[in-house]
Amino acid sequence: MLCRRLFVGVGVLVFAGLGSATGAGADDVPDNVSQHSHNAYAFGAWQFDEPNGSTGITVQVSDEFTVASHGLKFRATSVCVGIAHIDESERDDGFDFVWGCKELDKSEFDFDSRLDDAFVSTSVPVECIASGECIASPDRVHLELSWTGGDSLVVTNGVSRGEECHFHRRDEYRQDMEVRGSVSDGDTDLTRGVAGAGAMEKLYRTALVVDEPSDCS
Repeated sequence: MLCRRLFVGVGVLVFAGLGSATGAGADDVPDNVSQHSHNAYAFGAWQFDEPNGSTGITVQVSDEFTVASHGLKFRATSVCVGIAHIDESERDDGFDFVWGCKELDKSEFDFDSRLDDAFVSTSVPVECIASGECIASPDRVHLELSWTGGDSLVVTNGVSRGEECHFHRRDEYRQDMEVRGSVSDGDTDLTRGVAGAGAMEKLYRTALVVDEPSDCS
């Protein structure tokens, strides 16, 4: 039975790689802006009860973009996937946890600007992270997933003021989305054809310089 809850936090998310930013506005930063970041995420999760335990799957797609006033530009686009298996029968023919991340090309993912939908299509190398010996664990997972539906878009804004910088933030998120498609080890669709619990969010942070330019990070 699928538990309809989003559980993001199976291990620490490791984002793979940094590259030069190519988004709109990357080369035109006002003098009074010390740092601007635009981070977008799509989360998906599945959990299944098993006869002797449970199996859980988490997927996070990230598109992170940061610009600093002194000209440094960063972009990290990645996907991370984790598959956790608990077998209370203590048999020696399974694995505890596999995990992996990879950088994404633009052709492998997309986020709608209003967080209405998203997709990822790629293959991710994974490795077993277990308390004992790993047996029959996959070394690569194939993702073909799309995010749709969900609650109304929620938007929040705020300002925080420090001695050197004023931070303006804008957060957008959409919950209760469906994640459909496949998470496959090459032979078996680990989602079992069931929609996962999903969410999307975008986080904007802009730091305005009060006096002299500062990192504001």
